[in-house]
Amino acid sequence: MLTFHSIVYFLSPFIFALGTAILAFNSLCNPRDLLYSPPITSSQNDVAQHYKDDEKGAIAVSKEWTQKFAVE
Repeated sequence: MLTFHSIVYFLSPFIFALGTAILAFNSLCNPRDLLYSPPITSSQNDVAQHYKDDEKGAIAVSKEWTQKFAVE
């Protein structure tokens, strides 16, 4: 006999997976989404525009700066 608890027990892994997927998609940064970002300064706008225009070039610059400033 199916009860509410048996149905919830059966569906709980699917509900957990769906919730995890929703959280993962919500945490992705989208530089084209103006509603997502905080107030934009001039330099942030330049970086976002560079990423929109030349994604590979922007990633190359970020890797270069990471090596230069973040790696000892």
